[in-house]
Amino acid sequence: MYCEICDCVEHFTSRCPKFRGDKPCAIPCGYAVEGLGFYLIPPSITPQQRNDPRAAVIRVTDGTLTIPNVISELERLIPGKWKWKWKWKWKWNVESGGNNTFRTLFP
Repeated sequence: MYCEICDCVEHFTSRCPKFRGDKPCAIPCGYAVEGLGFYLIPPSITPQQRNDPRAAVIRVTDGTLTIPNVISELERLIPGKWKWKWKWKWKWNVESGGNNTFRTLFP
């Protein structure tokens, strides 16, 4: 038994507690023609991005809005909270999704 990830002999690499999910891989591509070979490393999506319960898609059904317009409307609808003596305000991070859609995280 040996784990290449954490360099120990307590478990196999496939059962490493430090690395869960899909294992990284490099796919050889283009080797049919000499000199064109390369390795493709597919991008990975972290589970936090996919399963974050605060994530939202905002779809504008009538008219058009810009990112500053969306942020302004979100600040109006969901005002900041007071925390102790200082006012705590949520910083909206809005991204355009194209086609009059926007992505953001709610507080």
